[in-house]
Amino acid sequence: MGLLGSKWVYMANSGRIGPFSADGIQSLIRSGVITPETILSEYRVDRDYLNTNDYPAIKTEFSVYFPREDFIAATEDAQVPDYFMWIGVFSPLFFVAVLYYLYFMGLELAKIVPAGVMLGAIFVAIDCYLMNQMGYKAPKMAIRYSIFFLPMIYFYYRSRQLWRSQASTWMSVACLLLIIGISILSNRHIEESNTRMSSAVQQIRLGHRAFNAGDYLAAVELYRKAAEQGHAHAQNSLGWMYETGRGVERNYSQAVEWYRKAAEQGDAYAQNNLGLMYVNERGVERNYSQAAVWFRKAAEQRHGGARNNLGWMYETGRGVERNYSQAVEWYRKAAEQGRANARNNLGRMYEAGRGVERNYSQAVEWYRKAADQGYGHAQSNLGWMYVNGYGVERDYRQAVAWFRKAAEQGNAYAQNSLGWVYETGSGVERDLWRAAEWYRKAAEQGNARAQTNLGRMYANGRGVGRNDSHAVQWYRRAAEQGYADAQSHLGWMYANERGVGRNYWQAIEWYRRGAEQGHAVSQFRLGRMYETGRGIERSYGQAAVWYRRAAEQGNIDAQTNLGLMYATGRGVERSDRQAVVWYRRAAEQGYARAQSNLGWMYANGRGVERNNRRAVEWYRRAAEQGHARAQTLLGRMYTTGRGVERNYTRAIEWFRRSAEQGNALGQFNLGRMYENGLGVGRNEAQALEWFRRAAARGNRDAEEAVRRLSI
Repeated sequence: MGLLGSKWVYMANSGRIGPFSADGIQSLIRSGVITPETILSEYRVDRDYLNTNDYPAIKTEFSVYFPREDFIAATEDAQVPDYFMWIGVFSPLFFVAVLYYLYFMGLELAKIVPAGVMLGAIFVAIDCYLMNQMGYKAPKMAIRYSIFFLPMIYFYYRSRQLWRSQASTWMSVACLLLIIGISILSNRHIEESNTRMSSAVQQIRLGHRAFNAGDYLAAVELYRKAAEQGHAHAQNSLGWMYETGRGVERNYSQAVEWYRKAAEQGDAYAQNNLGLMYVNERGVERNYSQAAVWFRKAAEQRHGGARNNLGWMYETGRGVERNYSQAVEWYRKAAEQGRANARNNLGRMYEAGRGVERNYSQAVEWYRKAADQGYGHAQSNLGWMYVNGYGVERDYRQAVAWFRKAAEQGNAYAQNSLGWVYETGSGVERDLWRAAEWYRKAAEQGNARAQTNLGRMYANGRGVGRNDSHAVQWYRRAAEQGYADAQSHLGWMYANERGVGRNYWQAIEWYRRGAEQGHAVSQFRLGRMYETGRGIERSYGQAAVWYRRAAEQGNIDAQTNLGLMYATGRGVERSDRQAVVWYRRAAEQGYARAQSNLGWMYANGRGVERNNRRAVEWYRRAAEQGHARAQTLLGRMYTTGRGVERNYTRAIEWFRRSAEQGNALGQFNLGRMYENGLGVGRNEAQALEWFRRAAARGNRDAEEAVRRLSI
């Protein structure tokens, strides 16, 4: 037993300390080593959101848990146990007795002395170990006692030369006296150290009691007394009190100072905490390289949280060169110690195929291990594996069960996910009111995606009364956190005078913020502002730049608009072939406007060989989705018999669908069918009615038809 006893080590490796304790902590409670009152449920989280999937819930994040094991450490083992003291007291007598027995049995002194030298070396090694445990440096102790030990070696070699002489007896006696002296001196140091450490440990004990009783002022003073005696754990505890402002005015600089003192003594918890201060820019300038240095020192001492944190540094390339394999290695080490957040992160690496071959089954296994420990993010991630059928059979009910477990613990990501399942009716009966309530719970915790979803519910009047002002309020909260989707929505509200006064400049500002983060919708909308010249000088070149960025991410609106830019030669060199390429990409994703445009390219032989059948095929796909222009063009294919057999009845059907949506061209064509009696009985009154509707929408051919029929 040393300064860090088995109870401390067990607690340090038992996984998450917090509101959802690991099995190791539960077993400690059952065994009476600690009480539930001593477990503090607070922790600090620093998040780096990784939206690896287009889910309405955030997928995993960097979670740095800050368990305060020092506040619940079993300090009974902090001193060198008494039996070590008794060994130190009786060992010289025992040693003398053994040598006297050997001599009495007739063993020559020249053979006894080497044995004495070896036993002396063992005693010195034990002494160095004990001194190191009590805070002394073992190398210094070894040097100090080697001054006494070297003469022993000299006497040994002299005894080999003089073993037949009487001098060997006196040399042997001198060796024994030196060994006895070393033992007595060693025990004296141990006794002094125990006295010193006993005072510090008692102060820490009293500090813990004061802390748990809520008397933070007393706790701080007790920790300070122990810390000023050089006790590393007290220094770490005092640093935490300064960091959180308990019992003292919050002072990050003081927190850093105490963490550093403990860290430089090799305290792993303080090293991890000091690394966190560098990450979070508290009391020191943000410095990821320094954070990585301290995380590594703690990680090499098997500190699970530091191992997880170092894995995050490698995953994100902060303070170290990005290396997914190294990230996986450190996550795995922490995960094998039972760290729930590391298990979740390792699952994430398997899901994404970072640093390891993508393996959904392994991802599920690690998510489940963390989820079974009550870790909310893992429960939420496991739920999404069930939603997508990754590594498990798709099962929305199981997904809901895992989302609910995490959501009921207050996990904002799971609450947002649960809102999604109620909004979409996935695994539960659709309930927009419940969806809004779960979004609200997550939003009030500051979850940006949930704030955006709640804003959307207000903007569309889903589950709540429509309220554009409330929508803007929630969008703004998320946008100010840097959430790109919310920035895009907020920009749209400014552009369309929804909940705020119309302000194109503000719209552009928010679109740009989202666009610069790579948000495809923001990029498309910013491109649209450049194309139309709203709030900014018109620039087709800039429009094409932003359309391209969004289009390359698969945004169908941007792909279609970029196709139009190529078809018209605006902002880019005209190229019908390139227009077809971009129309096709959007059309194959089912986008009706692109399908209609691609059909037109086939009908007119632009960028592709003329092919009326293919034109009809694309027109039909778009028309069946309700695209009015495609319905009109498909109707005309039926009237002319191009790509299909001529059929006026079918033509009228498609013209009517288009006309009833207010499409002027569809209304004009339907009027012509009535005027000429094609597919219907001739009816000038009906024809005039449809011509007037089309003329009201600016169709010049319809205006001429109205004048003609009105004569």
